[in-house]
Amino acid sequence: MWNKFMFLPNEKMGKCYHKAGFTFVEVMIGLLIFSFIGTSFILVIRGMKKEIQFGGDHFTALLLSQKVMEDLAQEVIINPYGLETLGIDGKTGVPVKIVDGNSPFFTSLFDIKSPWFSIDPQTDGKIDSSISPLYSQTRDFQVAVSSARGAPLTDPSEKKNLEIGTVEFSWKPSAGHGKYDLSCYFPSVLTEKKVDFNISISDADLEKEICKTFFVDPNSNLATIISTKGGDAQTLKELGKISFVCSQFFKSEFFKNTLTKIQGLETKRKKFSPALGKDYAKTCTELAQNFYELAKSSYQMMAFLEPCFEKVSVNFDQQHLGNDLWLNKDRLKPAMVQFKKVCDNFNSSLFWARVNYENLLDKQVSISEGYRRQFLTTMRLLDLYRVFAVNPGWSSGKADLLKFIERIQKISQGRNPFLHRFCLQESDWSRNIDGLATKYPNLKKIQEVLDQISKILPFVQANS
Repeated sequence: MWNKFMFLPNEKMGKCYHKAGFTFVEVMIGLLIFSFIGTSFILVIRGMKKEIQFGGDHFTALLLSQKVMEDLAQEVIINPYGLETLGIDGKTGVPVKIVDGNSPFFTSLFDIKSPWFSIDPQTDGKIDSSISPLYSQTRDFQVAVSSARGAPLTDPSEKKNLEIGTVEFSWKPSAGHGKYDLSCYFPSVLTEKKVDFNISISDADLEKEICKTFFVDPNSNLATIISTKGGDAQTLKELGKISFVCSQFFKSEFFKNTLTKIQGLETKRKKFSPALGKDYAKTCTELAQNFYELAKSSYQMMAFLEPCFEKVSVNFDQQHLGNDLWLNKDRLKPAMVQFKKVCDNFNSSLFWARVNYENLLDKQVSISEGYRRQFLTTMRLLDLYRVFAVNPGWSSGKADLLKFIERIQKISQGRNPFLHRFCLQESDWSRNIDGLATKYPNLKKIQEVLDQISKILPFVQANS
């Protein structure tokens, strides 16, 4: 019995051991499969790494392009010739690296060295090797910025008021060819604003004004007066417009209410000081706005009446005025005096608007108002200084403008590269006032009106 079963376990164990083993061929096949899977896994990981790197580069390019587009928008908001100032207006962009101060869009990013609160593009504004890890992430990126004026508008005259900017980023193809571009339209108004200076006057009101003021005969009509006393109807109507428009302006509710508001605000402002911040700023803002509206209304009347004076001054003789009015020219004096008051009102209102806007640039007021309001005030002041500069009746206009630009230039240096570039350009242009006016069509129109008014005023003073 023992011999029968003593080898049975060994035989069974041998059979079990034979079933659990691997042959050499099986081992080799397993190794090959494992190697294939391992290699495939490594290749997948490497591919994913490249894709991640490639996607990361594209995301970086997206962020960088948005930054450049925002800079272009800010440039054009401040300066309608901003793209020209940057040297990219109507030009094809040349790729430059964004690190080490090669691109103007990446030179005012950091303030890491003294003097503080003033970024010097040569020392601390650029992306260089000291800025980690940003430098290693962006050192292979290049940017090309270009622009073209015009847009798909139905009105061809409006095309020049839009500019398209294109930003192209590229980088080394270590993870595939890298390129990203973005385009955007920017408003850049270079055409004259359409303004209608026409003032509605009925023929009945006009004839009534002429008969009452110039001939002291309110119950008559112009045709009857001309038939008996002589004169040219068109010349008399132009004189009537001058008298009627000026008198109506000073009688208007707008003029009276505005003066009342200004008097109340002046009393209120005297109680405040710049240290009070918002209350003082609010009062000065309202004062400046009311004075500005007075100046604006006065300018509109001057622009409307300027052609009237051109016709009157040429025809200012006995034949065109008639015998009666020629002998009683003193009846024309009230109209002349009132027109001179309109001109004086324009200059004085504009001056006091400027004074009150300048009050808002006080350091104590700046703290409460914030940067954005200070910036808007600065740009409004620059507009006012330009008007004074083209006004022949304001001898210090050009010098005042250059001083103001110099002041803003110093403040913006190292703090606002957009405004600083604009000031450098404006300072250069302002040395030739006629050239400056040509750059700004609305200013050119104002210059033309004020220039004509300066030639009319001697005639007005001689007959008032």
